[in-house]
Amino acid sequence: MVAESMGSQQLLAELAGRGYQGRTLSVRRLAELQEGIESHRREGRFDEQFARTRLSFFQYSPPETFPEPQSLIIVAVPRPQTAAVFTWRGQQVSLIIPPTYTDYRKIAQRVADLLTGILAPAGHRVALSLLPLKSLAVRSGLAAYGRNNVCYVPGMGSFLELVGLYMAGR
Repeated sequence: MVAESMGSQQLLAELAGRGYQGRTLSVRRLAELQEGIESHRREGRFDEQFARTRLSFFQYSPPETFPEPQSLIIVAVPRPQTAAVFTWRGQQVSLIIPPTYTDYRKIAQRVADLLTGILAPAGHRVALSLLPLKSLAVRSGLAAYGRNNVCYVPGMGSFLELVGLYMAGR
């Protein structure tokens, strides 16, 4: 887990001070995470085309440039809904766009940069992950599944973005 020089509680407090919520867990939980997804696939809970196109994206090992991480960090960032206003037949029509449809990569990089700034002085490094983040958030205790596979974080609701990172260092 996060080394003594930057305790997990201190890291979570830093995130909370910015309106985020987070959890840390051992990188050893990756096999459990992967098995959870693969068992759903074997049991036929996923359409095979969906599994090929949407689940093949996940990588259950850290990048080669980031060997031997000790921890996973999952962060929930509040994301307000975005409204797009169109004019149709002379009337303005507002369309609500789900929060993660805009600036997704920018938010993840911003969280990675933030954690780098917090953890680097204690000798730690972070790298973004390509993991099933809802499943990771639920397994960590950060989030819960609601209806229709919607993921929510207590006190934050479902208008959020999840960011998963590997952490290595001391």
